[in-house]
Amino acid sequence: MHKLQSLSSKSKSLKNSILLSSSSNLFNPSRRHHHHHSQTCNGYSKNRSFFTSNSYFSSGYGQRLRLFNENKSGLMGMNNRFVRKFSCGVGGELERESMEYDVVIVGAGPAGLSAAIKLKQICRQNDVDLSVCVVEKGAEVGRVTLLAEGCRGSLSEKMIKKYKLREKSSAQHQTYALGIKEVWEIEEGKHKPGTVLHTLGWPLDHKTYGGSFLYHMDDRQISLGFVVGLNYHNPFLNPYEEFQRFKCHPAIKPLLQGGNVLQYGARTLNEGGFQSIPYPVFPGGAIIGCSAGFLNVPKIKGTHTAMKSGMLAAEATFRSLHEGSSMETYWDTLKNSWVWEELRGARNYRPAFEYGLIPGLTLSGLEHYILRGKSPYTLKHGKPDHEATDVAQLHSPIHYPKPDGVFSFDVPTSLFRSNTNHDHNQPPHLRLRDPKLPEAVNLPEYAGPESRYCPARVYEYVANENGKEKLHINAQNCLHCKACDIKDPKQNIEWTVPEGGGGPGYSIIIAVGRYCHHHHQMEQNSSLGHRSPWLVLSLL
Repeated sequence: MHKLQSLSSKSKSLKNSILLSSSSNLFNPSRRHHHHHSQTCNGYSKNRSFFTSNSYFSSGYGQRLRLFNENKSGLMGMNNRFVRKFSCGVGGELERESMEYDVVIVGAGPAGLSAAIKLKQICRQNDVDLSVCVVEKGAEVGRVTLLAEGCRGSLSEKMIKKYKLREKSSAQHQTYALGIKEVWEIEEGKHKPGTVLHTLGWPLDHKTYGGSFLYHMDDRQISLGFVVGLNYHNPFLNPYEEFQRFKCHPAIKPLLQGGNVLQYGARTLNEGGFQSIPYPVFPGGAIIGCSAGFLNVPKIKGTHTAMKSGMLAAEATFRSLHEGSSMETYWDTLKNSWVWEELRGARNYRPAFEYGLIPGLTLSGLEHYILRGKSPYTLKHGKPDHEATDVAQLHSPIHYPKPDGVFSFDVPTSLFRSNTNHDHNQPPHLRLRDPKLPEAVNLPEYAGPESRYCPARVYEYVANENGKEKLHINAQNCLHCKACDIKDPKQNIEWTVPEGGGGPGYSIIIAVGRYCHHHHQMEQNSSLGHRSPWLVLSLL
């Protein structure tokens, strides 16, 4: 079995330097990947076959390069070297040195690492040496590039649009939810390791899809989170404040009494499911994991499907490079796998709630307990999330209670717990396609919804010297949840990849993901199957 050491978390994203529009042959399958740096690294060999990096090569910055290769025991060894990226040569031009790879995997999450490990296993079994590079987001590609960027991946979305991959598979648009999470340490007597609780409803109204999850982990820790569908209509709704209200419910508050928060985070989730899966193959590569949208919505689980998609893509990549077959075999094997069967069986759960909470519960209950995912019909999603936002005059403002500092907290306090940090001098990674649109449209028509849907208070309307409110972007606060890229009513905000090392510094929350995957495996191996309790909290 392969063993990977000291890999960076997915939160360590890379500098935005995507060359899609300026390089017409970027995804030419015959072109090999080049990573550039300015200094010769003695000891680097082209035979070294597995490389990871926790940041993009940007001018003036140094980073640790992690190069993995298999030793005789089949384990992955690691070498660290510190490299300066660029230096000026004669005439001020950059001197660059290239490192070539057969396969580049963009993203070191479950799908990306599973693809890399599986590919190296296949290489060893067939006595073939293919060089594999795993990076946390990148600007260039290899002969085969696997995009494993997670939900709403920057490169993945560009590929989906450029090659019309949703149209190719007759898929519907993707729909999303925003998940906000805290890790608490609670009192010993209240801790029950292995307990799982999912809820629907309160404090959301009947027309808004959302609910919570609560996992009892080890060491008196629990993972508590709230998920809100981003197709909500009321522009005054604030997902962060809804989460704070949720924690004060009589069924939740006693559990938290006497405890303390260890970490805070937020991330969007793919909830389109089976109906929204794009054709995952493009010229020179494929999309895997949550970049393609393999989340099982009712279980709020996607690690297992992401890992399997990575393994299937690795097999297709090996056949493509070694046997000359098409990468389209990835699509064929995916449709014949248990991933496809599982997602198809859960396909009508999420769109059922387009009709409201009660109809949604009725339809999803019918699907799960009676039809068991084998219904002859497939429900469709409603409008794209950004189009679902109503103008402000159709709703009344929502007045949220002030945080008490014990169960509910203000945004700056939570943000501190996320360990978020960006270099203040870097170019802004949150960009407005039209800088005038926020004051011209978002504020007067939608009451500035970006100041509420963002769980990190990145967007604020501040009065200038003339008393006129202007949008101010606090990019250094960004949690990389990508809600702004999804929910902005006019799709005016573009989330781009920041410089390496910037973003939230999750530690415990990453461990939560591993725990939840382990819990899912225990459920799958259990004769009882999935038995997580569900509760519809009272709206009173």
